[in-house]
Amino acid sequence: MKIVCLFAIALLPCGLFSQNSEKFNLEKGKFYAQPEIYVLAAQIDGDQASGYSKMGYQLGVSTGIGLSNNQSFSVLMALSEKGSRRSFNPDEPTINAFHIRYTSLDLGLLYGKVVNTFYLQAGVRGTYLLGISETEGYVPQIEQDYQKIGFLIDTRAHYELSDHYWLSATFQYSLLSLLNSNVSQVNYLMGGGGAFHNVLGVGLIWKP
Repeated sequence: MKIVCLFAIALLPCGLFSQNSEKFNLEKGKFYAQPEIYVLAAQIDGDQASGYSKMGYQLGVSTGIGLSNNQSFSVLMALSEKGSRRSFNPDEPTINAFHIRYTSLDLGLLYGKVVNTFYLQAGVRGTYLLGISETEGYVPQIEQDYQKIGFLIDTRAHYELSDHYWLSATFQYSLLSLLNSNVSQVNYLMGGGGAFHNVLGVGLIWKP
C-alpha cells in the first residue's frame, strides 16, 4: 500500500500542472507494441494474513491498436510472480510463517482511453499457472490445491514521462477463487473461503 500511496503523491503535481491531453498519441488505426516491467506488492485474500507483504514482478509486452477519440484496444502477454507472505514474528511464535510464490503466464485484454493527462486502461487477465511453492514448508505440495487457470480484473493508470517512457500503476484482483473445488490440505491456511489474488504494482513502459 505504501508503494501506491507514494506513486499517487508523485503523480498529483503532474495531473495538476500538465495541460497536454494528446501526448499519448493513440492514433486511430495505428498498431503499437510496448515492453513493460512492474514491481508488484501482492497478497492472497483468504490466507489469514494481512498486508501486501509479498514482493513480485511482471515482465511483458502489450500490443494494440488506436481507436477514435484517444481510445485503444490492447492485448497483453506477461510472465509474473505474485503470491503471499507472512514473516515470522518472535512475539507470536505459535503463528507460522509462510511464503507462497505463484508464477504464471498471463494474457490480458484491455480497453484504454486518455482522460486529461492520464491514459487509463481496464480489462480482464487470464493466467496459466507455471509453478507454485510455499518456501517455508508450512504447506507442502501446495500445487495440488491450486487451479491451473485463473482470471483477474486488471486496471491501470499511465503517465507519460517522456516521448519513450510511461510511468504506470496497476491494480489486479481475482474474479474466481484460485483453489480447486476439492482442496485437501491447504484449508487450514486458507480457511475454506477461497483464495484471491490482490495485487498492486508500479511499473515502467517503454514506447519505441
